[in-house]
This record gives sequence, C-alpha cells and structure tokens, in this order.
Amino acid sequence: MDYGKWTYAGRPSDQYVKDDELMLGFVYKVTERSTGKFYHGKKQMTRIAKLPPLKGTKRKRRVVKETDWRKYKTSSTAIVELCEKHGVEHFDWEILSFHNSKSMLAWVELGYQVRCDCLRNEMSFNGIVNIRLSKIKED
Repeated sequence: MDYGKWTYAGRPSDQYVKDDELMLGFVYKVTERSTGKFYHGKKQMTRIAKLPPLKGTKRKRRVVKETDWRKYKTSSTAIVELCEKHGVEHFDWEILSFHNSKSMLAWVELGYQVRCDCLRNEMSFNGIVNIRLSKIKED
C-alpha cells in the first residue's frame, strides 16, 4: 500500500497509519530542503459521503470514505508550483499530530501557526490564517 511521502516522528507513516484505523485528520509541516522555508497545515484523512437511500427507505446513507491525503500537496500555491518545478522530493513532508475532531484539528493547526509567527516570519509559506472553530472536542 502506498502511504505517500508523509513521515511521522521521523518514520514512514505506514508504521502509524493503518487503513482500518484512520483518524479524522492530521496537522502537518512541509519544509523546503534547500531554503528551510516551511508551511503548516491540516488535512482530513476521512470524510462522510452521502449516498442515495436504499429501495424502500427515505434516509440518505452515510459512509466514511478515505480522502486523497496520500497524494495531497497542500493548499499553498507556492509549494504546489515548486513541486511541479522541482518534484515532491525537494520537500520534507512531516505529520506533526493526528486528531479525531475537526475542531481539535483546526485548533492545533492554529497553535503551530501562532507559535512560529507564520504571518510575519519570512521563512514561512503561510500567507493567511483562516480558522473556523466550534467548541473544542477532545480527541
């Protein structure tokens, strides 16, 4: 199974991520090897897909499906352009933490962005901090 370019605690993510135990998502850091510039973000590993109801029922079915997290590059256009130019091998792709709620995922991502002062730090690719929070649900 291809676990992509992601590492967690310095090891390939396949040692931590099992298909039957997928968390909701993770917070990550992407670092450009040549310059040391970095980007903090979050990515959901699973999503809820709504399917049409079965014959004779009215409720839509809900199924948990895996997202494209293994091949995901980031929402940063600068990093995506550099990946197309130099390849994904030009970057380190590190998972910082796993979480089981959207609110905790957003909260922890914000924490990393604030701690590294990403909006004023010249070494950061982050150009915006956009967060939508609800009451924090612990993992």
